Amino acid sequence: MSYSILKALTMSTNQKNFIEIIVKHLPEGVKLVDFISNLVHLGKEASYRRIRCEVEFTLSEIVIIAKELNINLTSLIIREGGEKVTCNLRLIEEDTPQLTYCKMIEADLNVFEGIDTQSKHLLFTINHTLPLFFTTTSALLTKLRLLKIQFNQGSLNPKKLKDLELTKDIKTINEKYLKAISSFDVEVVMSQDIIANTVLDIDFFFRIGLITEEEQGLLLKELEQTIFLLQEITHTGTWNNKNLQLYVSYLSLDSSHQYIYSNGVQASLLDLHVPNSLLSFDKTFNTMHFNRIEIIKKGATLITKSGEIEKASFFKKQFNSIKRDW
Repeated sequence: MSYSILKALTMSTNQKNFIEIIVKHLPEGVKLVDFISNLVHLGKEASYRRIRCEVEFTLSEIVIIAKELNINLTSLIIREGGEKVTCNLRLIEEDTPQLTYCKMIEADLNVFEGIDTQSKHLLFTINHTLPLFFTTTSALLTKLRLLKIQFNQGSLNPKKLKDLELTKDIKTINEKYLKAISSFDVEVVMSQDIIANTVLDIDFFFRIGLITEEEQGLLLKELEQTIFLLQEITHTGTWNNKNLQLYVSYLSLDSSHQYIYSNGVQASLLDLHVPNSLLSFDKTFNTMHFNRIEIIKKGATLITKSGEIEKASFFKKQFNSIKRDW
C-alpha cells in the first residue's frame, strides 16, 4: 500500500471520529454543514468536502470548533486497529519535585478543562491512599508527597522534609485544583487501610533519615485532622459545598484511580506511582473501568449519613493507625 493511500485512510478514520464528536455536541436543530460553514467561514461545498473526509480540517479549524463546542482536544485521541485501546502514559520529569508536583496537577487540570460544568458531571475515585484533594491544605502531607516524588524518581541526593519548600506555584496550583474538584459531585471509595498506608510512608522516610521525630509527630497530627474531616463529611454529605459520598471498601484495593463522567467527556485516570499515571478517553477502556468501579462499590458500604456500625469500626481503625505517645 502506497504512503499516499495509507495517509488518506488514516485521515479518513481520524476525521470521521472528529465529525462524530462534533455532531454529538451540536445544539439541537443546527445542521452540521451550516455550523461548520458559519463558524470557520467556509463555503458549503468546502464544508461538505470536510464532512465527506475528502479534505482535512486545518489545525486552526479544529481549535476553533473545539473551543466553540467546549470539546477537550485531548479527548480527540482515538482508537486505531480494531479493539486496540488507547492510553496516554503520563511520565512527568522535572528538575525539582516542586515542579514535578505542579506538572502532575496541571495534567489533571487539562482534563478537567474539557468538562462542561453546565451539565451533570461526576468524579468517582477509588483510593488506596488519601486522594490529593484531601491533603492539599495540609502543608506537611504535601511535603510528604514531594518526598515520594523524589523517591519514585530515583533522586540520588534527596532533600529532607525540612528542606522542601512549598513554593508559591504549589500553593497556586493547589488552589486551582481544589476549585476544579469542587465543581464535581464526588464519590470516594476508600481502602480499609487508607490512613495506615500513609503512616507506612511516614515511618519509612523517618527510618532513612528524611523526616525527624518531631516532623513524624506533626505529620500524624495532620492525618488526625484529615480523619476528623472525613468524619464531618460522613455527617453532612458535603465537601466544599458539593455533594460527596464516602464508601468503605471490603475488597483489597492495591491502587488508586479515578473516573470522570460528563455529557461531553468520559476519562479514566489510573495512578502508577507519584507523579506518573495513565490517562484514557477510549470508550471501550472507560466502559471496562466504570464497570470495575461499580463492582468495587457493590463490595463497599456507604458511610455518608448511613452505615453507622461500619462507620464507627472504620474510624476506630483509622485512629488506631496513628496512635503514638505524643
